[in-house]
Amino acid sequence: MSKFYAVARGWQTGIYKTWSECQKHVFQFPHASFKKFESEEEAKEFIEKNGVTSIPKLKQVKRVAKTKTKLNLPVCEPDKINEFGLIMKDGVPVVYTDGACSNNGSFGSKAGIGVYWGDDHKWNISAPITGRATNNVAEYTAIIFAMEKAISEGLSSLLIRTDSRLIISSMNLWIRKWKQNDWKTYEGNDVKNRDLLERIDELKKQIHVLFEKVHGHSGDYCNDQADKLAKEGAKLYVG
Repeated sequence: MSKFYAVARGWQTGIYKTWSECQKHVFQFPHASFKKFESEEEAKEFIEKNGVTSIPKLKQVKRVAKTKTKLNLPVCEPDKINEFGLIMKDGVPVVYTDGACSNNGSFGSKAGIGVYWGDDHKWNISAPITGRATNNVAEYTAIIFAMEKAISEGLSSLLIRTDSRLIISSMNLWIRKWKQNDWKTYEGNDVKNRDLLERIDELKKQIHVLFEKVHGHSGDYCNDQADKLAKEGAKLYVG
């Protein structure tokens, strides 16, 4: 089935047949507005309701020429970016989280978190963690920071994207069983990082949150940005 990508606000407004065409005209455009539709009529209506005059063609050419050698287009595909600069998917704000730890499990390990809401977004976080420096602690801590920020800003729902299998399995499969089993694993061992898991579980009472797996190191632009933020944060870790 054909898809129609409508760009109402971008470097060049219009309707495009592929996401790769669309993203060229919205990447790094302030408060870009774009959306995917099943029909061309819906796409036209979206542009008529939300569109503004695009940047003159001459200015657009200058921008492309200036960044041609280093342009790194995202491959994450949101429905649109709202007026607050948030990535949206099916009407739900999207955030990308990651945890990083150098020398994980060894002496001298340093861990940090990355929370990515969008390019240069004021909610982005790059910071070291406190306490135990492990990759898993960093992953859970990044989730906590993202949820706390979303709640403090009044969001009612949130889609968290992460390349961590641990996060996806913990949140979507294991946590309910762990709670029912008094925070014991299937083998009867204590669940690791219980304090962080309990904090996440408490925050879930204040916001509707979904967790979605992203393939790590697959060229997903947004996930790569979260990874960069986490690695920069880890450099600041003080044990």
